[in-house]
Amino acid sequence: MAGDVAIRIRDVSHQFGEKGDPRFVQALLDTSLEIARGELLCLIGPSGCGKSTLLGIIGGLTEPSSGTVEVGHRQVRGPLPQEIAYVFQENALFPWSTVIENVKLGMMFLGVPKIEREKRAHRSLETVGLAEFADYYPGQLSGGMRQRAALARALSLETGILLMDEPFGALDEQTRMVLGEDLSVLLSRTDKTIVFVTHSLGEAVFLADRVAVFSARPGRIKEIIEVDEPHPRKPDFITSEKFTRIRKPGPVGEPRRPGAVSDRPARVLVCPDDLGTGQPDSVAQPGHGVSGAERCAQDRRVHRRPSGHTHRAGGGVLHLGGPGHRHRLSDQPVVLSDRRVRAAAGRHHTIAGFGYIDKIFIVSARSMGASNYQLFRWVLLPAAFPVIVTGLRMGFTVALLAILGSETIASLAGLGHRIVHLAESMDMARMFAYITFAVAIAAFLNAVVSSLEAKGKR
Repeated sequence: MAGDVAIRIRDVSHQFGEKGDPRFVQALLDTSLEIARGELLCLIGPSGCGKSTLLGIIGGLTEPSSGTVEVGHRQVRGPLPQEIAYVFQENALFPWSTVIENVKLGMMFLGVPKIEREKRAHRSLETVGLAEFADYYPGQLSGGMRQRAALARALSLETGILLMDEPFGALDEQTRMVLGEDLSVLLSRTDKTIVFVTHSLGEAVFLADRVAVFSARPGRIKEIIEVDEPHPRKPDFITSEKFTRIRKPGPVGEPRRPGAVSDRPARVLVCPDDLGTGQPDSVAQPGHGVSGAERCAQDRRVHRRPSGHTHRAGGGVLHLGGPGHRHRLSDQPVVLSDRRVRAAAGRHHTIAGFGYIDKIFIVSARSMGASNYQLFRWVLLPAAFPVIVTGLRMGFTVALLAILGSETIASLAGLGHRIVHLAESMDMARMFAYITFAVAIAAFLNAVVSSLEAKGKR
């Protein structure tokens, strides 16, 4: 481990809301720490103690309420994608891009030349054992493989610092062990500085050079555990006497206070912390006095994000806007503009599409240095695309019905008027020919939108 300091944290405190506010949360309080270059430091502590908040502050994703963080000799005031890469707890891969496209995207944000992007992307995928899955989409991979791909994307940026926010928390014990070994090998081969958040003390001892143990909220570092074991570490380290001695008794020979830090094996029920995006780990701490499983279930109910938005047409001739706003054609002659109708439905779904983009995609792109244009072009637009296409489908359908309906009621020309005129004159053959033509137009528009929709669902 090199002796120089890579990250210096000085008296960092962070709060959500203002004192007196019922939702006020003091997440961190007067936290100071120095992290050496080439060190793997694990942050561990109870849920809601500010571990992930501190990680977000180090990465420039969250501004501290007080105190400073320095990377090298530079104060952190925002994301530093040239120096810091981030691996998130949640799946932050963009589902509309293949694995190798995901890896290349971060380098593109940083302006890495195309030829260099190709070399780095293939090299990083080989490092994590995913070279043969380069052209797969994230939805076609297992949870462990997706986390490997996320790690490959972070490695391709070739930064000196890697921040990892419970990247293995949702994986099974065997996969966590394999990925932990891979991380230990990576540390032995490079001079990267890694800050790793976990809920598992066993995982922390297996991976870390030092373990920073946090107190309950407001989070403070109450002790530092040294792990004097060289990298790479093998699974048999877990069964060694040294591992047991480090994991169970405190550094001064005292047993750990029950409940302060989990001393169970790596297979634990993990409740997600915040991603350093400006939201506290737990708004109201709704789990006091209940079991861990119940507390996790309650936390999920508190933090559940909307997974999508369903839009259904109403029973009237037209249904634009929110629920309960059904507009029927009145008895008076009405002529509707197809462009207005189509634009209204398209606009409604476009706004809905952008409004329900998972925040992790935006935070992930920002952490890799995406500009506003790059964020819109490569993240916001593809993420909202399926909902926008739904709006187009509704818009074209409603517009066609509106044209035919208005021409039937009030116009003296047009397709709808012609169909009514032929029906009145009992010219059935020509009437059905016109109806067939209208159906053909609808089928063509549907085929165009379906083609766009298929591309969006790749």
